[in-house]
Amino acid sequence: MPSSTNRDVVQELQEILRQWEEDLAVPSRDPTPHLTKLCHLFERETVNFLKKDPDPFDDRHPMTLEPECALGMILRALFRKDNFVTKLVNHYLRENYFTSQGLTQDSNDLNVATCRLLLDILYGLDVPQVRVCVYSSSCIHLVVFI
Repeated sequence: MPSSTNRDVVQELQEILRQWEEDLAVPSRDPTPHLTKLCHLFERETVNFLKKDPDPFDDRHPMTLEPECALGMILRALFRKDNFVTKLVNHYLRENYFTSQGLTQDSNDLNVATCRLLLDILYGLDVPQVRVCVYSSSCIHLVVFI
């Protein structure tokens, strides 16, 4: 059973994602503050995970290595939010995110926060699981590591 500290971390993640979902309804809202909060959360929990001195050659998911690990729990909770992960990868990485929304704001800070978060969540990717997605409308074959 997860400790209360781990549950608090998962609740913190869910609160940030809830705020993000609320702001998503307003197209002119900047998602950068939410991404930055997520970066801080994942970086803090990564440091806590690494303090436990895991095997550096073991590249399994943190929750597989240690079922009570807060980092593993928040990684799993984040990857269950398909809408967020899709926005993160398909929209927030674009250089023209704000201009495509009809805003004149520069996307640089958003792109930096997105890249930072993607680096933070690499622990959540299980390398042996490879999905091949075929987009029927455009004959593009995409290999996605999940």
